[in-house]
Amino acid sequence: MNDQEYQQLRETSWRRRLTEAEAAELQRHLTAHPELRADWDAEAGLNLALEKLPEAPAVSSNFTALVLQAVERDAAAQKREASRGWRGWRGIARWLPKAAVAALVLSFTFVRYEQYEAHNRMTLARNAA
Repeated sequence: MNDQEYQQLRETSWRRRLTEAEAAELQRHLTAHPELRADWDAEAGLNLALEKLPEAPAVSSNFTALVLQAVERDAAAQKREASRGWRGWRGIARWLPKAAVAALVLSFTFVRYEQYEAHNRMTLARNAA
């Protein structure tokens, strides 16, 4: 048995259990090549573990078509969003009047406070004189 036949037996073991003749041929090959024993044991353990897994749930017959439609819808939605322009300006435009009013109120309050402080200083200076 050459390496290609060994590889074919490995791949066959992925799909089904080996027949007695195939298993005997494999044992002869593993006896001749003991360095492959660990690799085969790991492969057999993995195959056994995969056999114990529950079957995957059945999907609808048009599953692929449904997935492709969803992908196309997402791509179209992204294209529409990109064509509308940067969404950040909409948020800024919505808050800009409120921010302007708040800045105006703060400025007016600051100016009035400064005038009040100046008036108090002048009053204090007059009273001191």
